Order: sequence, then structure tokens, then C-alpha cells
Amino acid sequence: MKNSKALFKTGCLLPVGIVIVGLIGYILWSSILAPRISTAGACRKADGCLYTAFNGNRSVRIIGYSPDGSRFLSDGTSDGLIHDASNGRKITDLDEGRDEHSYDISGDRSQIVAYRADSIKFFDWDGKLLRDLTPGTDQGVLDVVRLPLVDGFAIANKAGISVWDGNNSLITWLDEGGGVMQLAASADGAFLAAYNFVDDEITIWPLQNLDDAVTIKEIEALFLQLSDDGSLLAAGGPGGAFVWNTSDGSLVTSLEPDGLKAMATGFSYDGSLLAMGVENGAVSVLDVGRDELTAVFSLESQPNRILFAPDNTALAVGLAADTQVSGGELIFKPRLDRQLQPGGLLRTDQNRISVKPGYAVVLSLADQ
Repeated sequence: MKNSKALFKTGCLLPVGIVIVGLIGYILWSSILAPRISTAGACRKADGCLYTAFNGNRSVRIIGYSPDGSRFLSDGTSDGLIHDASNGRKITDLDEGRDEHSYDISGDRSQIVAYRADSIKFFDWDGKLLRDLTPGTDQGVLDVVRLPLVDGFAIANKAGISVWDGNNSLITWLDEGGGVMQLAASADGAFLAAYNFVDDEITIWPLQNLDDAVTIKEIEALFLQLSDDGSLLAAGGPGGAFVWNTSDGSLVTSLEPDGLKAMATGFSYDGSLLAMGVENGAVSVLDVGRDELTAVFSLESQPNRILFAPDNTALAVGLAADTQVSGGELIFKPRLDRQLQPGGLLRTDQNRISVKPGYAVVLSLADQ
């Protein structure tokens, strides 16, 4: 009888054990092994690649560098990871779990900003939580930038753009219309720029004299960045990458794809270099002052986000998903609260099969 009970227990537990082992194997494969296997041949030293940095198994965005350039932040399926900028290895994560925050870096790069509709968090580069705020608005949060000038921050949401001090008290509204999706600030927070996707225009405010605001019209921008001193603004979208003077909105230079769709734009913190990545994986780097190309790289996947190291010696490129559709039609269904997140515009009516790199590449500009 005892033997029968033992056999019964074994017979019941064996399938459960197989399932558990199978799940563990799948998790290890999809999150660790598959991304690393997919990088085979993707980082060739002869082509200027320094190393790869992993974050999950899907699209990866490089969010920004620390002030001294020793660390950078990536966003992917493993959420916000802080990496060692000398080798790409993970230092720590922001322990957000399934909270699904979006990430940005303050203009002076001293803090990491994590935000969602009901939460704004500020971290240091060791991953320590500095502040945890509940937004003083019920209109959600589409983007946040820190403003050292007022020891506060600006929020873009469905109601417009609002500026808040460090005590989470409202200072002023800059724009009370909807449609603002992206914000950018200079290092000291004296300049604030915003892209409105409804009007396809960018507005630049010098916060010490709001009457001198400048508007740039007829531009589709999926990327927005001010130079550290606020004198230059870069924006990029499907039509290319562009740089303007913030004083009068005059165009300084541009990189426009030849018959291809631009997928990513990068702008150096000092405003001297502009980068554009296109759908075939090519990434071009332009010297803004000389208006000439200084480097061209060829990647095996589409670029998703491009960031220059603070000293301009390296270029970090997050790689996007290669998406195939099975059993359904590929459709686009934008959501305001997810439009800027990886995969936020893509879904299918039935199935989605993604072949995703799960990593970023860091390229050398030292010899360019």
C-alpha cells in the first residue's frame, strides 16, 4: 500500500516538476541566453564596436549618461538598468519591478527620473531613491524634466505643460493645450523645449523671460534634446535630424536620409555632434560646426535610441525589435501614455512574433 501511495505521488509530481523545469529553462533562454546568442557578430572591434550592453530580450533604449560619463542608463524588458560605461556590465537596477515607469535623465545628468501617470521618482546614479512624488495633477504624466533653475521640474500631460517647485507646488502653466508629448531642458534648466504632435511644432522657452519663446513649425519629432548651455536644439523624426539656434529658431544643419526612414537621432551634450540612424541599420555622425560627416557605422538591427558619451569618445545605440506578424494584420494603435515607450505603437489583432536583440552596442568615436 505504501509503495502504491509513493508511486501515485511520484506520478503526480513528475509532470509538475517537468513543467517547472521547462519554465525555468524558457526564462533562462529568453532572458539570458537568446539575447547573447543574437549578438554573435554584432559587435566587431574592427568596425569600431567597443562592447554590448544587455537589457532583457526586446527593444533597448539608452536613456543617458552620468555627468562624469562612467555610467549610463538603459531601459528594456529588464526595466531601468545602470551600466558601467567602460564595459557595459550591469551595476544595479532601479528595482521598479512591474511598475512600468518610463525613464529620463535630468538636464544636468545628476539624477534619473522615473515617471508614470501616478508617480514621479528621482534616483541617483547608485540607484538610490531620492524623492518619490505623487503628481499634483490628475491629468497623467507623459514626460518629466528636472529644472535646477527652480529646484523643481516640468510635467507634460493631457492638460499641457506645468512647472513645479521642489515641494511639488505649482509655479506656472506654460501651455494649457493638449498634444505635448516630449520635453527637453538645458543643463541648468534655464531653457525648456516641448514638441506638440497635434500641431507638429516645437516651442522653446527661456524660463527667465517667457516672452522670448521661439516656435519651430512643421516638424515631426520623435527625439528632442537641448545642448547643455541651451543655445542649440536638436530634433529628429522619420524625415531626419535637425539642429536650430534657440535664440531665433534658425536652422543650423541637418541630416536627412536618402530614400530611407530615419529611426533614431542623437545629439552630443556640448552640441558639437549630431547622429542619425536609419531603418537599414546605418548610423551617421555629423560635425555640427563643420557641417561634415565624421563617421558612419553599419549595424545589424534598427537603432532605437542614440546617445553620445559626455566626452564624445563613444556612441551608445540601443537596438529596436524586428517584428514579424503571424495570423493577423499589423496595425498601429497609438496610446498617449505609451507612445514614447518601446513597442508602444505596435500591436496586432491576433499574434505578434518578435525577434528582438535585447542589447545595445557602444561604438568608438575616439579615432574619428
